[in-house]
Amino acid sequence: MINARRLSYRFMVLFLCIIIFCIAPFSTAHAEDTMDVDARTLAMINKPGVVLINTTWSADVMVPDILIDAAIYDDMDTEVNRMLESGELASDASSIVSAYINLYINWIPLYAYSVEEPYAMPMSADYVGTGFIITPDGYVLTNAHMVEEDEEALSYDFAAQIATDMANYETEYFSELLSEAFGVGPASGETDQIQSAFFDLYASNMTVSNVQSTFRCLMGNVVAGGDVSAKALTMDLRKKGGAIPDKDVAVLKIDKTNLPTVTLGDDSLVRTGDTVYAMGYPAVATLNEALNIDQAIQEPTLTTGIISAKKQMSGGWEVFQTDVDIHGGNSGGPLFNTEGEVVAINTFGTVDESGNEASGMNFAVPVSIAKQYLHELNIEPSESQFTSDYKEAVSLYQQGRYKESLEILRRVNEINPGYPVIVDLLSEVSSKAATQKEPEPEMTESVANETSESNTKKPSSDSHIILILIIVAVAAAVVAVFLVLFLRKRNGPHAEKAAQPNASFSSQSALEKNTYPGNTAQEISSASRNCTRCGSSISADAQFCPNCGSKIEEEHLRQCINCGAALMPGSKFCQCCGARNENNISK
Repeated sequence: MINARRLSYRFMVLFLCIIIFCIAPFSTAHAEDTMDVDARTLAMINKPGVVLINTTWSADVMVPDILIDAAIYDDMDTEVNRMLESGELASDASSIVSAYINLYINWIPLYAYSVEEPYAMPMSADYVGTGFIITPDGYVLTNAHMVEEDEEALSYDFAAQIATDMANYETEYFSELLSEAFGVGPASGETDQIQSAFFDLYASNMTVSNVQSTFRCLMGNVVAGGDVSAKALTMDLRKKGGAIPDKDVAVLKIDKTNLPTVTLGDDSLVRTGDTVYAMGYPAVATLNEALNIDQAIQEPTLTTGIISAKKQMSGGWEVFQTDVDIHGGNSGGPLFNTEGEVVAINTFGTVDESGNEASGMNFAVPVSIAKQYLHELNIEPSESQFTSDYKEAVSLYQQGRYKESLEILRRVNEINPGYPVIVDLLSEVSSKAATQKEPEPEMTESVANETSESNTKKPSSDSHIILILIIVAVAAAVVAVFLVLFLRKRNGPHAEKAAQPNASFSSQSALEKNTYPGNTAQEISSASRNCTRCGSSISADAQFCPNCGSKIEEEHLRQCINCGAALMPGSKFCQCCGARNENNISK
């Protein structure tokens, strides 16, 4: 007799194995898509999308034409002679020079005057930082403090530049007069005092007007030579927060298409101790005069560290503390996780009591803060075709498929030529493709496009396949359950009744039907029995039914006097034919 439950279990196990076998490759592929990448691959893929941001502030500084009345020198002579005669001053040269310096510093504001109207002097100041491209059409993320400046502080900086130059000139002139007269010049500390006095004099009489700003970016494909700054791309400011302690994020826009992009990640998954990578243009490694600056601005710097802690800002929002080595110029640059996704924006460091940068105490704004700004502007970060093709070329290179990689790299380099990381990879792949032992068919442009398109659509295709397999699995489970119910019904007591065209037959024939060959009806209870639940034949010593698994009661089974079917203990009616068995029950 067929065991329906056991058969259904076999069907279910078979379907489960099929589903696991089909889904496993896609699950593995998905796991590979999200697995960690090595630092070299991370840098290779993301460097083109990280840009140097140059903010230029300009203004007109109104500079007064200040003169010092020559009477100050006669008056100082008179005062010094009086001090010598009264014994207030020692007669050695150093003491006399110091006396003149003290008088000069104190009397400068009293003897200074302006002979003409102030004249305008154009001034400018440049700030360098980092940003990264998040859409093919050129939306860029960076820090707000890269594009926002306190106008009062800026005016002071401009005035200070001019005042410093003026103070240095006046200090040098007065120092020469003292050296000629007494053979001794001011000490170093005294020189600083003279400069400070003239600085205050000029700075307090200057005004700054017509303050303007310009935002430009230098991409990694700027070819060295000539005026590099002239090759920068102008950017428009679309939205900004405020400098720390505010949300230090800004969104800018480049008027270009199919630009290299970087991928934004999920900062909610970041935990203390996670490895992270910072990429940017620190001034010490970019604008250092000892370096070739034209070349330095072509390739951002990569440093690594860990997430040290999560800290709350005074405004109630969270920042990441990291020990990644970053410096001025890294501001606004991306902080990557080990999957090569941006999880934060490098923003600010700390200084110790002496004013020096505190090592390992840097902070980054989570990328979710930037996403809030993008949402308000209705900007959806996405990967460009340029980056998609470039990633495919890198993947083929790492698989040793050099000729296929070469074709894509050539096309990528033609679209946006000059990126050092791409040029270097192109050179390496060309060399390996030329010496590859087994020739491989070179990809045509159409094949490359189809491959790129298939790779772009792969996640969607995989999702559809997995969904179909899930539906198949559910359908298989439903079939299995139906099969269990169907077979149980066929093997149950009612199946025998359905097989009989006429329910009126002798008890002897029914008894004979339920006996094994050679057994009499009286031997049924000792040699063969029927299950009280499903009616299946069971051996005399069985404790459980082999068909339905029910436990066999110890009492003798009773049988219907009409059809001979097994009766449930205490039953007055036959479950098979419905005959009453209350008074005439055959045991």
